[in-house]
Amino acid sequence: TEANSALNGATPFFQKMMRIALPKSKRFSLLLIFVYIPTAFLFCYLMFFFSPMYVSESCFAVRTSDSSEIPSVAGLFFQNAGSTTLDAHIVQNHITSMDRLEKCGRIVDSKGHFGDKGKDVYSRLKSDPTKEELLTDWQWVVSATFNLDKGIISVAVKAYTPETAKTINDVILS
Repeated sequence: TEANSALNGATPFFQKMMRIALPKSKRFSLLLIFVYIPTAFLFCYLMFFFSPMYVSESCFAVRTSDSSEIPSVAGLFFQNAGSTTLDAHIVQNHITSMDRLEKCGRIVDSKGHFGDKGKDVYSRLKSDPTKEELLTDWQWVVSATFNLDKGIISVAVKAYTPETAKTINDVILS
């Protein structure tokens, strides 16, 4: 009856095809395997193991101060916009680079904070990470997006405590 009630909301063609293709016991088995068990697993993970994370966000604009040329009408629209966009992409890539990670690591104990054994396994940093694993984790923790229409870079930093998220964000902005 449960399998039939699950089919009641479907179109008549789909109902007919499911009845022809699968017997009732198979339909319930598939529903159990692909819906109920993953939902129960996710619920248990979120209730008992998930470590909450805090996000600190900031936005800034990248502007060039190149006043060596006398601006023309075409230059105002094309040349300066291009150089500003290029500069913004360079800044965006630098935020998620190894250089910025190392500078932040000198100020904030990121290995200790993100490698805490009391945090959930999925978001926790390995106990002895390589440089590539550190950079991958850094790029998961820090995201920088560039809005081309507005010319603004948005930086979002995730951490287990709000103070750490704000400190990392302040180091990035400096």
